Amino acid sequence: ETVHLSTNVNPASLTSGVTPKVASGLTAAAFRADLATQLAIYTTANDSIADIILALPESLAISMSLMRNALGQKEWPDLTFTGGSIEGIPVIISNNGSSAEIDFIKGGDILVADGGVEIDMSQEASLVFTTTPASSPAATELVSLFQRNLVGIRVEKLITWKKGRSHSVQRITSAAYSS
Repeated sequence: ETVHLSTNVNPASLTSGVTPKVASGLTAAAFRADLATQLAIYTTANDSIADIILALPESLAISMSLMRNALGQKEWPDLTFTGGSIEGIPVIISNNGSSAEIDFIKGGDILVADGGVEIDMSQEASLVFTTTPASSPAATELVSLFQRNLVGIRVEKLITWKKGRSHSVQRITSAAYSS
């Protein structure tokens, strides 16, 4: 899923702003053509493809790892449903997107800012324990940390990321390579 930048709330997902390319077909030859097209985006920008990884959904990795050529040999011998590589490019499995999307991620172009960890504690708070947070606190019991001699601890990890270049992440959609 693509998430857009929301200042002081969340960073944009790596796929935000990406214009996907629709897969040109279902065959191994179509995938090779699509792969060459996507890699050309990096090389045309005079950018190395050395640290690119492919993110595939597990179902697509299964389909592609089962593909055979006319001699019965695996099209991509180093690809399994747990990852591996295709044409020497590392593959990771990610089921966070669509089952028909392949993401190209240039890891060295992803800028990460780590603000560390903030830890706060308090005895002066009242908590509502409920499985329906939208309900009114008046309808549930407030638990006073002070009255019960308890301490509440809040831990926040402050981190954000951004693509270093507009072409750092690419995507192929409608990827149903299987024959």
